[in-house]
Amino acid sequence: MIDALALIFIAAGLAFDVLGCLGMVRQWQEMFFNQRYSGSILSGPDFVRVAEAYGILGLRVTEPEEVSPTIAQAIAHPGPVLIDFRIPPHENVYPMVGPGVALEQMIRRPTTAAPRPMPEPET
Repeated sequence: MIDALALIFIAAGLAFDVLGCLGMVRQWQEMFFNQRYSGSILSGPDFVRVAEAYGILGLRVTEPEEVSPTIAQAIAHPGPVLIDFRIPPHENVYPMVGPGVALEQMIRRPTTAAPRPMPEPET
């Protein structure tokens, strides 16, 4: 019975706007393949609506200050919850390990980062 479950699902890695990204794939294409984006720019489902269609509480976070209250709301909810964390499409994840290198050669977060343009979604 789904009402007896106390689960919190997290959907993260999509852009703020209609441009969705497979975040880690996009990051590799940006950093190691000269920004040749292929198959990483997507338009995906509205995870909150999908959750609601199954009778699950769906919540969305678009700003950093929304994280704590949204997690508190999810914990207080008696049933399953899906939280959709919207992340800017140019945001990278660190630390990361590049292709063909050992864990000791992981890349740490740069101290400064310039915004990078994203390609338009394919139609």
